[in-house]
Amino acid sequence: MGYMKKILLASTNKNKVREIREMLKGSYEVLSLQDLDCDVDVKENAYTFLENASLKARAYYDLTGIPVIADDSGLSIAYFNELPGVHSARFYKDYDYFQRNTKILEIMKDIKDRTAHYTCAMVYYDGKEEQCFVGEVYGEIALEIAGTNGFGYDPIFYYPPMKKTFAEISAEEKHKVSHRGIALRKLVAHLEA
Repeated sequence: MGYMKKILLASTNKNKVREIREMLKGSYEVLSLQDLDCDVDVKENAYTFLENASLKARAYYDLTGIPVIADDSGLSIAYFNELPGVHSARFYKDYDYFQRNTKILEIMKDIKDRTAHYTCAMVYYDGKEEQCFVGEVYGEIALEIAGTNGFGYDPIFYYPPMKKTFAEISAEEKHKVSHRGIALRKLVAHLEA
């Protein structure tokens, strides 16, 4: 087996690490912050997904000297004026995701416009150049929680082309259509160019 280039994934989200490792399998050795015992918390206090991803990429590169992939992603719901958006991980912060999803469905039970979209802003930084890639996927808020795959808001994000929530489709199916999959494919195409 040849030498595999190391890339640090700037995330403590185990689900996100697993998902990106699966997508980069065979091409890169993806290290997580846990692999490096790096417990520095970079504050994601910017106003956009891209700015938050850039903050993380630069901070972790400065700490480790390893090329970094950082992303910030979230769900935006039309009815909530595009919230939770960049606040997705902190929306109803005292609730776990099951409770958050239940709360959103409760609030929206009589709402006709259920339009929503996921956004993923992904930044690759190697100390010299910063490259930014964005992926978006459009769907709607489901009428009920469905599925056990995925994580976060996936059980309430209904994807019309597949007639299922993101939590009802397999990891492989999700990688092909998800916001993170779209952004990562753009990033990988750049790395391989």
